[in-house]
Amino acid sequence: MRPRKRKSTSSWRISRGPKLQNVSCSLPCKDGDALIVTVFRARLRPENADAYFKLAGELGKEAEVMPGYVSRKVYVAEDGERLTVVEFESWETHRAWAEHPKHRAAQKLGREQFYSEYSIQVCESQRSHEFST
Repeated sequence: MRPRKRKSTSSWRISRGPKLQNVSCSLPCKDGDALIVTVFRARLRPENADAYFKLAGELGKEAEVMPGYVSRKVYVAEDGERLTVVEFESWETHRAWAEHPKHRAAQKLGREQFYSEYSIQVCESQRSHEFST
C-alpha cells in the first residue's frame, strides 16, 4: 500500500527537546552503529487531548529507562499535525519497546480515543552526520 499524500506544511515548531547541538560526520553507518528511527505522524482528537498528554508524559518516562533508548523529540506543525521521532540503538531494543505492555495498551487507546489519524515509519539509519562548534 502506497502512503497517501499529505498536504504540505512548511512551518514546524519544536514542542519538546533541546536545539540540535554538537553535530561530526561518519559515512556510512557501520554494522552495529545504525540507529532504528521511528517517525510517527499523528493528529489528535481535541476532546481527548488532556488524557493524551497525561499518558504521553507517563509513557515518555517509561521509554527513557528502556535499554537501548536514545532519544525522542516531538514537533507540532501550525496545522496541528504532530511529528514524533524516536531513536533506539538496535532492532531488538526497538522491538522491546514496541512490545512493552504499557506501550501496547497506550497504542490501543490511541486508536480508540486519541488519534483522528496517524502513520508510522520505522527505519534503519544509513548515514549519520553531526556538526559541533
